[in-house]
Amino acid sequence: MKLGFASWPLSDCDVFLLNTANQIDPSWRTNPEVVSKKPFWLEKLKTGVEEEKRDALAFLGMAGGDDVVQPILDAMNGPDFRYRFDECIRALGHCSSPLAVQPVMDSFDKAGKNAGRVRAALKEMTGQDFGTDKQKWVDWWAQNKGRHGL
Repeated sequence: MKLGFASWPLSDCDVFLLNTANQIDPSWRTNPEVVSKKPFWLEKLKTGVEEEKRDALAFLGMAGGDDVVQPILDAMNGPDFRYRFDECIRALGHCSSPLAVQPVMDSFDKAGKNAGRVRAALKEMTGQDFGTDKQKWVDWWAQNKGRHGL
């Protein structure tokens, strides 16, 4: 099965996760097939062509886990991040790892017109909404880091 411009075969699991990117079910994160695909998608994020990297970001965000945070941050901060900033922030929001909260807050500084995406990712991760006011997010995080599973 092929998806979008991708030129490699995707499993039914891959297609399902990529097509349901806004309907996250945390039980997917422990599904053996999802877990077994992480190394493949982590490699595509590093070495794939642009379409593969975008699909990798979508899959890794859905798969979640602390282990995907740093590779997504590396992609976001890489030389061609401007093409993927929005996708990286979205993936970090979806993965809902406490390790992603501070870096996502810090990304307000370079978000520009994508500040709303940063806000949405933080809201998804924390359940809070302080708009695009970075200082309010920082203050809240200083008081709540480590609480409520964050």
